[in-house]
Amino acid sequence: MSLFPKVLYRLCVVALIGCAINDKQEVPKGTLPMSKMAAILADIHLAEAAVALQGLTFQDALSRYDHYEREIMRRHQTDTATYRQSYQFYASNSQYLADLMKQVTDTLYARKKIIEQKDSILTAPATNTTFPTQQ
Repeated sequence: MSLFPKVLYRLCVVALIGCAINDKQEVPKGTLPMSKMAAILADIHLAEAAVALQGLTFQDALSRYDHYEREIMRRHQTDTATYRQSYQFYASNSQYLADLMKQVTDTLYARKKIIEQKDSILTAPATNTTFPTQQ
């Protein structure tokens, strides 16, 4: 079984648990916008999957993941403290969490589709095209 369904399953479980309560609170100042949080979480889930597939020892896996996490935060121009504070807010508010997990799932599906399209182009059989010759 590929890792993508496992990540998707995990996201769905979190979203379903989050749907149990339907009250939305005001987003605190300094919380990352949901779209940015979804992009970060998608990258984090892919980083977790990449580390899991590398067959590293526990300590090496932690070190590798820490490296990936720092790079993800740098790429998204935020820091770990802001990310964690934002994650805590979204995780404690079920409706926001459900919306966030939907965006993460949509992001991962979109990325998968792009990869599959690129992969199908690279593996497509060459057509038997004849080119005109110069005389």
